[in-house]
Amino acid sequence: MSGNSTRLAVGISRGTASAGIAAGLISGFVTGVVLGSLCGTLAGAHRRSVVLVLVSALLSGAAVCGMAGVQGVAIGLTALAMGAENAAFEQPGGSIGLTYMTGALAKVGQGIAGVLLGRSGFAWLSYLALWTGLVAGAILGAVEYPTFGIAALWLPASLSLLVAIVTLTLGGRGSAP
Repeated sequence: MSGNSTRLAVGISRGTASAGIAAGLISGFVTGVVLGSLCGTLAGAHRRSVVLVLVSALLSGAAVCGMAGVQGVAIGLTALAMGAENAAFEQPGGSIGLTYMTGALAKVGQGIAGVLLGRSGFAWLSYLALWTGLVAGAILGAVEYPTFGIAALWLPASLSLLVAIVTLTLGGRGSAP
């Protein structure tokens, strides 16, 4: 959303349509966060699984709409899904921001500095894993999209559903650790 916020600002300053597109994506993302948080809270002990099923459903809907030629709705559903996924790790007092890479990379750097100074352990590795997952997903999407187009969304939709099932089966039903 950092890039879309910048696009919004530039679009407003230049009076271009990109401001409206960015505003729509930002609104969709925030709405997805609200939707995910509400569903997660109502799901109680099954928070993660229910939120991941929601993400899977939204991405599946985006794939269907995109394949039907309704690109605007597909993009909107994708923004909703990206917002909703953040609720999978929501917990009292905060959450892990799944799409906030500046902060994640800052935590990696601070953690490495702490290790070099002998003051910290390896908790920062979770932030490195988060960043690595984002980059790996982006690479996979960039590789798949030229071949499959919007149908490439079926892969993350399926993986989200699979992780929801595994999470429920293994008993990882509560809030983030």
